Amino acid sequence: MGFQEYLAARHVANRFVEDQGPLRALAARFGESWWREATLLLLAAGEPPLFKPLFEEVWKHEPKEGFEELALGCVREAAEVSLAPFEEVLARDPGKDDGALWRKQALALRVLRDRAPERVDALAEVLAQHPSPEIAETFERAPAVHKGAAQSKRGEHELILIPAGKFQMGSTKKEQKRWAESKSEASWFANESPRHLVELEAFQLCKHPVTNAQYARFLEEHPETSEPERWSDREYNHEDQPVVGVTWHEAQAYCEWAGLVLPTEAQWEYACRAGETTAFWAGDGEDDLARVGWYAKNSRGRPHPVGEKPENPFGLLDMHGNVFEWCHDWHRPYSNPAQAGSGERTGEGGSNRVYRGGCFDRGAQSARSACRGGLHPSFRWGLVGFRPAKRLP
Repeated sequence: MGFQEYLAARHVANRFVEDQGPLRALAARFGESWWREATLLLLAAGEPPLFKPLFEEVWKHEPKEGFEELALGCVREAAEVSLAPFEEVLARDPGKDDGALWRKQALALRVLRDRAPERVDALAEVLAQHPSPEIAETFERAPAVHKGAAQSKRGEHELILIPAGKFQMGSTKKEQKRWAESKSEASWFANESPRHLVELEAFQLCKHPVTNAQYARFLEEHPETSEPERWSDREYNHEDQPVVGVTWHEAQAYCEWAGLVLPTEAQWEYACRAGETTAFWAGDGEDDLARVGWYAKNSRGRPHPVGEKPENPFGLLDMHGNVFEWCHDWHRPYSNPAQAGSGERTGEGGSNRVYRGGCFDRGAQSARSACRGGLHPSFRWGLVGFRPAKRLP
């Protein structure tokens, strides 16, 4: 299959000057899984430079299911990237109800904000009034991204200030019953009760889970550390995908190296909710999760690069889904009191450490703000990553 994709890519490149038909045919299939590798190989070769003509053709077609993921992969792996197609599509009149164009514009906005944020500034007033809620809300939240932000000692982490406050931790019996699909699952969700008030001091939390690129720098300085599970798997090892398959102990070692800590599960849930009491920070329904997180029904069975979904009101990315995240705590019952300030629980607990957040390979119920699970700290699982925090004086 790899050789076939290579031949397909070379055919498009070799025929481009005389016949642009093959390029148009490839653009018409942009997003289809079979043509993904051929497209990436074509742009990675860079001879001739076909990034701009390819995307000019891509914009002419309805976006397919894998459209956004492949486009971001092209931006990452192309030998030469042109921002002109993204500027052009973002500047178009959005109309009143053009979902296909809005998807293209949301993608263009993400690429330009990452690659050339100054080019978005000229469209600030227009974008804030965009008829697509995804675009307007993302743009309106942009100033909060760097509010109270800091940089980690190592690892180049952007730390977001999470303000002090109180919140109701856990879920109600009604929420648990709604999301349980079996008696065993209902029994498992019971560890989210009773709902109780927790008071936390301000702290900082990394904007997104640790990526493969960030973890690779840690491994370079600590060659004695085992490589994560799936480290050599192409579906899991892109630089900006979250690292997975690290033990709790390895996550702890990384945090110490970066001058950070793992968050308590109270801190994690408080940051995830961002002031909301619904099942997800974006709402109570599965469609709300689909807008802001990657889970089994929309992930196509693999983790996604961080930041492809909107950030929550605190400015945090990927709090719902994509990968589970280790927390500091032992998996203690909620009958054990949480300490004011850090939220860490006291008293006896089991042998497992807490993980939170849902993942690309699990259902919506696992991605709820209140959902909690536990794993042995030495266990290595290809669905679990982590997101460091920092305690403030």
